[in-house]
This record gives sequence, structure tokens and C-alpha cells, in this order.
Amino acid sequence: MIVDPWVIWILVAAALLLVDLLIVGGTDGLRLTFTVMAVAGAVAAWVVPDSVPAQFGVAAVTGVLALPLLLWLFRRSTRGEAGAGHDDPRVQERVLSVEMRDSTAGVVFLGDFFPARRADGGHLHPGDRVRIRRFEGITAVVEPEHPDPQH
Repeated sequence: MIVDPWVIWILVAAALLLVDLLIVGGTDGLRLTFTVMAVAGAVAAWVVPDSVPAQFGVAAVTGVLALPLLLWLFRRSTRGEAGAGHDDPRVQERVLSVEMRDSTAGVVFLGDFFPARRADGGHLHPGDRVRIRRFEGITAVVEPEHPDPQH
């Protein structure tokens, strides 16, 4: 039994989508772009089943066009999540405990580990209780829950 090329493309798209949803939690724009590319390849395989280069060409062009659009959509849909500002109540109300991972002090916020540094330049120690004031890139800038002059 010979499988039509479009079926293979659809199976690849389904596998990529499942991996993105089940393992990464639907937050990987690149893997979602590959899924969209595989669907485009399936459509091309359905239209021109004998031209593998055309199928890959359509998938590649779709990926080049889809990636910026998907990244834009992710940024719009997650605005205020990981990049939450100091005025976001989810940040101000949470007192987090400093953890060490690979010799890096950080905090777990919204399920993700972020490297952290104190806003006043002091040192962070495991177990310190802190509040996030802002993010600078992926680094959480934190302040102690209760300022302690010993740190």
C-alpha cells in the first residue's frame, strides 16, 4: 500500500502540533510555524502530488511568511504575562522564594524560572523572600519582601 504524500504531511503536522501542545504547552512559536509549514506542504501535495520540490518550496515560503505573523500573535496574546510590569497586581501580590538552578539565583513566576537580581545590587540567597518589580529581558529585577540591611 502506497501512502499519498499529503497524508504524510498531515501526519507530520499532527505530530508537531501534539508535541507543541503536550510537551511545550502550546508556547513554542517555532514549532507551531513548522506545523503550519507541514499543513501547507500537505495542501501542495494534494494539488501537485508528483512534485516534491514544489511541496517543500510551498512549505518553506509559508514558514517564512508565517513566522513573523505567529510571533506577533504570541506577543499580543501573552502581553502582561512573562513581561508583567511593576504595576501588574499578579507581580505585586506575589512573594516568591529565591531558588538556585545551575549556580544561578532566580525565581519561578507563572511556571517559568527566571534569573533574578536585586534592584539595589545586593546579593540573593536561596530561600530569600522577594517581590518582582520588573523584567529586564528575561531577568527578574526583585526587591526583598522586607528590606534587610544584612544582605
